[in-house]
Amino acid sequence: MGSLILRLAVLIGIVFSGYLIAAPEDKSPLSILPVSVAGMPAYRLQIPNGAKALLYLPKAYQEANPHTLAIGLHGRSELAETFLKIWIPIADRFDMMLLCPEGSDLVEGYRRVPYDDRKDIIEFTRLVMKLYRIDQTQNKVFGFSKGGSIATELGILEPELFPNVVCMFGFFNKNMPYCNRYSHSKMYFITGKNDVTYASLMQGVDFLKNYGIQTKIKLFSSLVHTYPPRLESEVEDIIWWFSQHPSSFKEDPYAIH
Repeated sequence: MGSLILRLAVLIGIVFSGYLIAAPEDKSPLSILPVSVAGMPAYRLQIPNGAKALLYLPKAYQEANPHTLAIGLHGRSELAETFLKIWIPIADRFDMMLLCPEGSDLVEGYRRVPYDDRKDIIEFTRLVMKLYRIDQTQNKVFGFSKGGSIATELGILEPELFPNVVCMFGFFNKNMPYCNRYSHSKMYFITGKNDVTYASLMQGVDFLKNYGIQTKIKLFSSLVHTYPPRLESEVEDIIWWFSQHPSSFKEDPYAIH
């Protein structure tokens, strides 16, 4: 914790009443407190509007090395801690820092109106990237259910910040302000043939191709709105797929499992 606070103090400059006050060009104070999640050390982050997030550093974390940042987005009626507990072993295995912003509404999870939680997720991501050595090209967003919907929207809104998106059982929203900066964007979708998100995501895959976004959808024959049973292996496959150059990708994007 001392090393983190020192880096924050050097980066931001002023420490006052538990808040680290940002430099003039940032204007975003950040509060950091050590916590324990599932018996593992983590940090609770908070910005002045009250938005909260959890940050977990993998066991193999080395300050001198650049790391992959994974942003984890939970579903409705869940908390950031819910997501983090499931994903800690995955973060450790693949040496990913895990940032889990919390939705502002316990029932709805992440909101777009009257307040846009996506803005807070973007701010938390940028703040963490200032504190640590992060390879932005490897940033990954993993979202489940409502979090999956928001993950896709973040990839559309901020393609440079969120180039690799995973949407698990979320809905696709085509009513977004699309741009022409998706040359490095990749989106991986997971749903089930009998899930309520099936039709939406199938349409989304075809729609995104119009903007040059590399897409893949993995369909399960019987899985309905829950995590795949072998989640760690699924993530391994997803990371491999992200690592492939689009021009060499030949796998059938509609394969059913």
